[in-house]
Amino acid sequence: MQEPQSRLEKLGSAPDKSWRIFIQGLIGFWLSAAVVWFSLDYAPFYFYIAIVLLIIAFTYAVWGYIGIFANRWLRLKIQREQYSRVFSDKE
Repeated sequence: MQEPQSRLEKLGSAPDKSWRIFIQGLIGFWLSAAVVWFSLDYAPFYFYIAIVLLIIAFTYAVWGYIGIFANRWLRLKIQREQYSRVFSDKE
């Protein structure tokens, strides 16, 4: 039976996917920011829709960034464990 993965291992297991999510969220954020800027002269309805899209894109980008950070933290944790095993054997 396999040991259940921690949240860190789940989030950090696919760095390419995390980068893709982060970039897509960042592009969505900037496009939404542009729509907010251009919708200031029009009906408030467009402004509020753009704000909602901005928040969704920001959340999506943050989720991707958390995955990137989790991958780097996981690699640091694995390297620390490897180094402690190598240097603990003082024969």
